[in-house]
Amino acid sequence: MASPPSRRPRQGSPIKYLEGRAARYNSENLTREQWRWARTGIAESDYYVNCEEGDHLTFNLVPHDTRVELSKVKVSIGSEGSRFEYPTCTCIDFRETNQACHHIFWLLDNVLTYHDLGLRTEDGSIPLRRDGHCFRSYTEPYRHIKSVGLARIADSKGWSFSGPNQWSINAQAQDIIRHFDHPLTTSSSLYSDEYLSSSPALSGAIYRLAIAKPQFLADLRQEASVDNCTKSYLKDLERRADNAFKRWINYTKRGHPRLDYRDDDTHSSGGRAPNVVWIAGELREIVYQIEVALYQRVPVSADNQRRAFKLLMQMFEEVMNMDVNTTDYRYRPGGIPVYEESEMEGNLYTRLIRHYSRGNKNFAISAMRRIAGAGINSLEKLEGYRQTIYETASREYAEEFDALCREIQEAAGYRR
Repeated sequence: MASPPSRRPRQGSPIKYLEGRAARYNSENLTREQWRWARTGIAESDYYVNCEEGDHLTFNLVPHDTRVELSKVKVSIGSEGSRFEYPTCTCIDFRETNQACHHIFWLLDNVLTYHDLGLRTEDGSIPLRRDGHCFRSYTEPYRHIKSVGLARIADSKGWSFSGPNQWSINAQAQDIIRHFDHPLTTSSSLYSDEYLSSSPALSGAIYRLAIAKPQFLADLRQEASVDNCTKSYLKDLERRADNAFKRWINYTKRGHPRLDYRDDDTHSSGGRAPNVVWIAGELREIVYQIEVALYQRVPVSADNQRRAFKLLMQMFEEVMNMDVNTTDYRYRPGGIPVYEESEMEGNLYTRLIRHYSRGNKNFAISAMRRIAGAGINSLEKLEGYRQTIYETASREYAEEFDALCREIQEAAGYRR
């Protein structure tokens, strides 16, 4: 007898396509459409992950390849009894079908691990309901975070873990816990060995994982594979920044952006997001790549530090000169929504410098501070922007700008 249309025969199982925990999900509980989503989502998708914590976890998934997938999505997941005890997603596939989309499958496979604590299936995994959600009591994410998922989240948040190369397990675990629990405002007894060894909270889970699997923290300590900060690598980033600005300006005679411009290469799906969203993200990503390249174990030569500082300075000046006197409304084409950016619908200067964006470092200058000694030749130019920064930038940006100038002066042996 033929299999029901909602099931896949064993030989058509996604097991041969999927890797990791998702390969051990009970594939017979997946509909054909869910099977397709799972296969494509896990095998072909890749995202930058940022996690927001509260009474549930919200994961912002930003696609690596914006040509394949235009905009970020949010996947929310919480403990049993919470509003999000079953995962939800903001993508159109989930909203239209109320079934698990490939973003949820990707998150389950790459960030969260769910162990079968009660039901014992043949392969030790948990079944999925027909709607694609896990059964009750198995959506508690605070106890089942994979090391690879934690590493991705830590990297996307820019967390750094203190200590020398050879750390003690306890010190590493407690440092991670502090990042998860936010700045310490409670008694230090909450971070004692006795408390953490039995605590049911996330902090206890990570502590016990660190004790049981030392390799977990060793893996977390490994930096992502990055290109060396060489002259050729910085040249590539410079070309990428130059192309981004050219695309934004769109070769108009006056050198100003054409405000209704849509670029098929960056908005191929017709999402019609204003290019200011794309250009701001592109520039932030270039700055991030520079910072990662500088912050590797291999020492960076003084010449390449100066080249990196010069590139950061070029991007900073370009944004300042292009947009500092441009009013925000000129960058809001009529009827065009700005996805989840309602408070920052500004020009490029507004998005990167005028408004403080929690979760993003101050554009360019945060990276410059890592190599302040390489900016001695740029100090005079920076000082020329001081008054404008004081008058127009966010308080946080102005304060860090001051700190940057002061550190360059100290590196040059100057004193006020």
